[in-house]
Amino acid sequence: MAVAQDSLYYRLQSMNSSLQGRPESALGARGVQITEFKESRINPEPIVLEDSEVLMEQYLSPGKLKSLTGIQNLEDVRSLELKVDTTDTSLGNFGSLLPCLTQLKLSNSCIPYIRDLGSSLRTIQILWMSRCGLLELDGISSMISLTEVYLSYNEICDISPISMLDNLQILDLEGYVILWRYFFI
Repeated sequence: MAVAQDSLYYRLQSMNSSLQGRPESALGARGVQITEFKESRINPEPIVLEDSEVLMEQYLSPGKLKSLTGIQNLEDVRSLELKVDTTDTSLGNFGSLLPCLTQLKLSNSCIPYIRDLGSSLRTIQILWMSRCGLLELDGISSMISLTEVYLSYNEICDISPISMLDNLQILDLEGYVILWRYFFI
């Protein structure tokens, strides 16, 4: 036991001698070393990438929407046709950038969930989402102005969220496979 204590004392002494010029503290006696960096950028400012090419590819920014539509004033856009993959690219809340949008065509896109479109598409009256790999309609009730919805050839499990659309006149579910097992259980 005395040999182990002597060994520990010797190691602490050699550490103390190698740390000459540093102030002694209770931490130093326990073998804890604190290193101060002389660099002035310890907490650098984050880089803002608002208009960078990276964000242009990841989100539908105002600049990208102006480029896609060819219209400088996004309030003048009434219809929009896009092919997107929401598994790779977020649509963000692009509906807030297009306050007068009434027709949105997203056919042949990859959009598994309606929620991927955001909750600000309140002025949409006609929505085309055929062959989008759509699985769920949760969130469609936020599109309160919908009168026509085209959802053919998707794999939707539950169409009950459509019942919340009071203005709906046309619903296209061509190619929709009804899972009868839910009705007979």
